[in-house]
Amino acid sequence: MTELEKAKRIREISNEIIKYYVKDNKGGKVSEQDRAVELLARAIHEFSEIYLNKYIDDDELLKGILAKVKIASNTLDQAKKSKVIIKRV
Repeated sequence: MTELEKAKRIREISNEIIKYYVKDNKGGKVSEQDRAVELLARAIHEFSEIYLNKYIDDDELLKGILAKVKIASNTLDQAKKSKVIIKRV
């Protein structure tokens, strides 16, 4: 498998993940982890586009990718924090 074929396969797989999450989350409540996975899949998809299409404005796409990865990271960090619930007895 050549490098271009591998990059195209990465793009296809990330696109399938995006479609799954968009289709699965129609009108329903989306968990924080699901949203983070979707953002990471979108970042990987865009990153593969940079690799495959040499005529894309790399700087703008990289800014968008970095934003998506940061948001996903922050989302997962927030999900890790324990949620303390105080109940009156």
